[in-house]
Amino acid sequence: MIINIDKAGRVVLPKNVRAEFGFTPSTDRERLTSAEGILLRPVAEQALMQQHEGLWVHQGKGTTNVDWSQAPGAVREEGADSDWKA
Repeated sequence: MIINIDKAGRVVLPKNVRAEFGFTPSTDRERLTSAEGILLRPVAEQALMQQHEGLWVHQGKGTTNVDWSQAPGAVREEGADSDWKA
């Protein structure tokens, strides 16, 4: 099968190939290169927190729907509510 590249430089996979390998618009793949060509494989799940040089570091990508920009205020409000309503 011949795979085409469009004018924007994107690889165009036929529908039956996408279905066979489970590619969807949100599918993440890792690109590996070799002398023979390119391999696209599923991205391995990684822990959100990993230890680097003795410090815990968030990897920057989560699987939850939490809006972290709102979290500090929400926690502050939750604490204030519980302290004052006693």
